[in-house]
Amino acid sequence: MSRKKAFNLLSLCLLAVLFYSCGSNAFKGIADDSSQEACRYEVTKNLDSGNWDAVLNSSCADSMQKGAAYFGRAGYDPVDVVNRLIDAQNENEPVNLYLKDLVTIVTNSTLNDLGSAKGEFTKAITAYGKDAYFNRSIVNAIEGLALMKVVLDNDGDGSVSNCDLNGNSIPDDVDATVCALMISAGQTCSGVTVTQTGDITIKNKPGTYQGLTINVGTSTGSCHGDYKKLLYKDQHSNYRVAVTLATSCQEEFPDPTRSWPCPVIENGDPIDMVNTINNAINTMINDIQNALPGVSSDVINSITELQTDVCGTDNVCDPQDIANYLNNLNL
Repeated sequence: MSRKKAFNLLSLCLLAVLFYSCGSNAFKGIADDSSQEACRYEVTKNLDSGNWDAVLNSSCADSMQKGAAYFGRAGYDPVDVVNRLIDAQNENEPVNLYLKDLVTIVTNSTLNDLGSAKGEFTKAITAYGKDAYFNRSIVNAIEGLALMKVVLDNDGDGSVSNCDLNGNSIPDDVDATVCALMISAGQTCSGVTVTQTGDITIKNKPGTYQGLTINVGTSTGSCHGDYKKLLYKDQHSNYRVAVTLATSCQEEFPDPTRSWPCPVIENGDPIDMVNTINNAINTMINDIQNALPGVSSDVINSITELQTDVCGTDNVCDPQDIANYLNNLNL
């Protein structure tokens, strides 16, 4: 390993360690008060031991510490994430590595904690500068991958199934997701049969949707032929792929006997899979460049490679880009 590369990796690891030790006085003064000092010490101890809720409920935890606690509660260790990004430089399909080994089971709580971590690190930018940018970039990387994983993981077990009922050498989970992306782009699906509803509403969920039942073949053993996906109607009356969970939600109108995978709601609206992945990738690139200006590192290279691989050479993700990428993953 070259001296420059070793320095870059060491710098990234030190920044990752700062993710948890950001309660020190490196960036702003600490009042000489014994009770506050004891409180701060307790926060640091709780971060070290993974007592995330104690940190979040502490009166003296700052935004950097709370961001670290939310990220930890979501199930992620920043040092492990950095190491995975570095490892991915030696992989032909880095997103494949992430989806299999780094991002496991994704729940609504996982996504909420990642969103809260981003919010806390955003608050911390004024005081902590590059460290806050770096931390937020790591959270954005995980959020983009988690959104991709949760839409692929139809049964919520943390993995993409090996089922291939239509014999096209692509996992059926991927076929169903790709089909939903294609329909949202106004195209047809090949190798599957699709039944599409008109506009529907989901009980206790905001928004208007269309339901897709995608049949990939006759059910056999543990392999199920039908997959359900949701498109949601945006403000321009376009139908976008909604991020959904493995849990089931009841249709409210027009047919209360039907159920669909539950859409994830953020700020009162369904989450758009494509736009959110696009925004997460763009933000993490901007943040990592703000955190490490002028530095060429394995992590930066991995992140920019991720954008090109998933979003194409124009670096703007659309449904077709993501569909093409998923079709070529060796999951």
